[in-house]
Amino acid sequence: MRTRSRMVTSGQAIALGATALAGVCLSAGNARAAAQTYAITINSTARTDSSKCTLRGAIEAINTKKAVGKCQAGGGSASSPDIILINGGLVFSLSSQLDIKSSMILRSTSTSSMVVFKQSGSPLILVNAVTFPSAGTSKITFEDIDFEGTLPGSTLGIYAEGKDPDSITFNRCWIQGFGFGGIHSKDTSLIINSSGVNKNSHSESTGAGVFIEGNNGNTTISIFNSSITNNFDASGACNGGGVFLELNGAIASIVNSTISDNKGGSGLALYNPESNMSANTLKITGSTIYGNSTLNAGCSTGAGVDNPCVLDGSGVCHYFNVTLDGTVIDANSGDFGETSEYTGPVTIKDSLLGSSDNATVTFVGSHNVTDFQTSGLDPVLRDNGVTGQKRRQTHKPLAGSLCINFLPSIDFGSQVSNKDERGRTRGALGGFDVGAVELQSGE
Repeated sequence: MRTRSRMVTSGQAIALGATALAGVCLSAGNARAAAQTYAITINSTARTDSSKCTLRGAIEAINTKKAVGKCQAGGGSASSPDIILINGGLVFSLSSQLDIKSSMILRSTSTSSMVVFKQSGSPLILVNAVTFPSAGTSKITFEDIDFEGTLPGSTLGIYAEGKDPDSITFNRCWIQGFGFGGIHSKDTSLIINSSGVNKNSHSESTGAGVFIEGNNGNTTISIFNSSITNNFDASGACNGGGVFLELNGAIASIVNSTISDNKGGSGLALYNPESNMSANTLKITGSTIYGNSTLNAGCSTGAGVDNPCVLDGSGVCHYFNVTLDGTVIDANSGDFGETSEYTGPVTIKDSLLGSSDNATVTFVGSHNVTDFQTSGLDPVLRDNGVTGQKRRQTHKPLAGSLCINFLPSIDFGSQVSNKDERGRTRGALGGFDVGAVELQSGE
């Protein structure tokens, strides 16, 4: 039986504290800010400054809706949050807890130049937790922020615990190098969009890249156009090296995304808590799950996706309801280097599954292939070519790949346009490619 959730203490969560923030001005022509209530301008690099508005002062002013020093009182709401604008390209040390208790947006002024929040000092004193109010109405958004830890250590990148319908969103963000996991979200809906979660680890039984707990029956999870790569589960518990979803009654979507080269646990691990057996739904569309490995971890799980049986009190198995659409799962390896793509039940439509061993497959339509020798993807993660996101990486199809022009169409639903993870047009060469990358003319 798997060991379940952990408690985040004052020595374990870092990512949102900053000693300083340089000032920026909000102009009338700033289109991104115009739709919001207003932006709080930060014009000081000091941790505290009685003559200027600081980052901590700005957040407190939004939390309390009262003026703090030179920071004007926040006046936003979940539907129209206040903004903290941060000059693109600035680098800040993260040194102590910074509580976000109200709806707000933390945003770089430039979509091509991230703000960097970098871990600094002893990990044991870098304490940051995102703590939502009891009302359950907070909407927190980070845009163009680079969260950087310093492995090894016992520090968590971003911790968010709330109540339905709280939510936290990462747009064009980067989370890397934290020793106690990149993102831990509890009872909080989560959106990861055009972001990267890379080279994080953990030493307990939860996802090294992303760990999501949803026990309120209303959690929604959306991962779009993102790469979750090179994370490492060092616990030996065989949970998600990349992503671990511990949910009940939840709806989750993974679209146009890459989960690759995560080690020590499944690329994507799924789990129904024994205390609540409400059905979970997960649809994976236009995505690539490739090259994940449980090698030498002592696991008996699917290295690509693990959807295990969890018994209720009557001895009945419960699984996630998983559907693959336009997705490739390939080259994932188990404890002894054997192919280990998927464990548990799955419905596949217009998809490629490298091996059906240990999977109970329901096929929809005729455009499906399983148990092939190779999908023909480039085994090396390479730069995805997106301006301003140089470190996010993907697997391109090589010449002759099964993925190329495999499908007449892909159903992405209403939430995303007909683009691949890189923002390139789907169907560029006639048919549609399986996976996160659509090969373009000249590639």
